[in-house]
Amino acid sequence: MAQFHLPSSLDLTDRNLADSSKKWKRQLQVYMEASGNNNKPKQRQTAIILHCAGPEVLEVYDHFEFEGENYKNDPVKVLEKLEEYCNPRQNEVLQSFRFWQVPFQEPFDTFLTKLYSYADSCNFKEK
Repeated sequence: MAQFHLPSSLDLTDRNLADSSKKWKRQLQVYMEASGNNNKPKQRQTAIILHCAGPEVLEVYDHFEFEGENYKNDPVKVLEKLEEYCNPRQNEVLQSFRFWQVPFQEPFDTFLTKLYSYADSCNFKEK
């Protein structure tokens, strides 16, 4: 069976935690699907998620309050709690500044991809 690289740890000190957590979650979903871990028991999936997230997230997870003991090992509920923790920490002003400071790069496709990425994190009304 092929070995897959783990996604990098989630950095909870990132200035735009909401955006970086969204990207990390996407990497995690790809890893879980590619490695076949989506078919494992919920408790094991949760352990894999926490291992991939890193020690900072594990410490935060230990302080989450769940509605029941079963929810503590439910990967969907754990990711929801983590998303709640990360979302209020979005710095749209900083992201808007970064959007307007993106230098033009060759090839144009690279430049356009970078602009789309920054526009997503700025929450512009039109894209």
